[in-house]
Amino acid sequence: MLTNSFNNLTLNQRNGSTSQFYFNLFGNPIKNIHNKALQKENKNKNKNKNKKIKIQKKLPHKLIHPVHKVPVLSLIFGWFGCQPYILQKYVDLHKDLDFNSIPVTDSRLSLLFPLHYGRNFGKRVVQEILDQNLEDSYILFHCFSGHGFYNCCHFLQELRIQKNSNPKAEKLDSNITGIIFDSSPPIPSKQLIIKGVTNSFPKAPNIVKKMVKFGSNVFTKIQPTVLSHSKKIMGLTKTGEFSLEFPQLYLYSKSDNVCPYQEVEEFLANQKKIGNCVESFFWENVPHVQLFRFHPIQYKKLIKDFTDKAIIRQKNKIKNEKEKEK
Repeated sequence: MLTNSFNNLTLNQRNGSTSQFYFNLFGNPIKNIHNKALQKENKNKNKNKNKKIKIQKKLPHKLIHPVHKVPVLSLIFGWFGCQPYILQKYVDLHKDLDFNSIPVTDSRLSLLFPLHYGRNFGKRVVQEILDQNLEDSYILFHCFSGHGFYNCCHFLQELRIQKNSNPKAEKLDSNITGIIFDSSPPIPSKQLIIKGVTNSFPKAPNIVKKMVKFGSNVFTKIQPTVLSHSKKIMGLTKTGEFSLEFPQLYLYSKSDNVCPYQEVEEFLANQKKIGNCVESFFWENVPHVQLFRFHPIQYKKLIKDFTDKAIIRQKNKIKNEKEKEK
């Protein structure tokens, strides 16, 4: 069960004034250069203003793992500014491993207004999975960068709240099998937020990137919850108050300029100290969230080996629990 300190992270939704500030700060220069992209985004928003999360509605395939004889569902939490089509190669990767998968991304505003978006994000993703009756699947998380990790935590937070009153949510929580960290998790900092926001516009001209960088710097000073929320999640995770008590695989690069390898190694060392099952592998010269692109064969093998062990561990855990009930 979650501690009260983590439950306090969620607040009531705020009014639209802060969101409007973000668009006033960044909207015009970006709109001039990315007009078509913004028009498409606005069109999608107008269809349903309450839907900020992009989540695949129905699985295109429902696989039973041929070796383990169980359905496995991977939730792929994208990095900040990531679009669903970018995650398709990871969907294909999990399909090759006979896993079902759902890629999940959210609005760029979620990083800048975490208290407004976090709880809603968790609710939406949990509800989508339960609506599809996927709670009997073995659940894997594949998290990219800091944003993917924090969104995964929002999901876990909501799931652990619901499991006390919802048998399906309780079943889903008990079937969490493992988590894969790709270039993650970094320690929350103002510099991290600035890099994340700037990198989310990779094709923008330098002048726009400089404006985004400047605006992000200003915003982190006038909106302190951006950092305090992420720091609180990280702190509770480190102390074990917010538990990640399932197998963990860390994949990272020593040349990552967004998520320094020292921060990843500090986090995984702490997870080992708490008593969690941890594996890790690093490369020397790979950019942020580009590990699969540069080392596809090795990357896939690392995930296969890890998930095979995690699934066997989960099956044994379920078997032991059933024997205790007899």
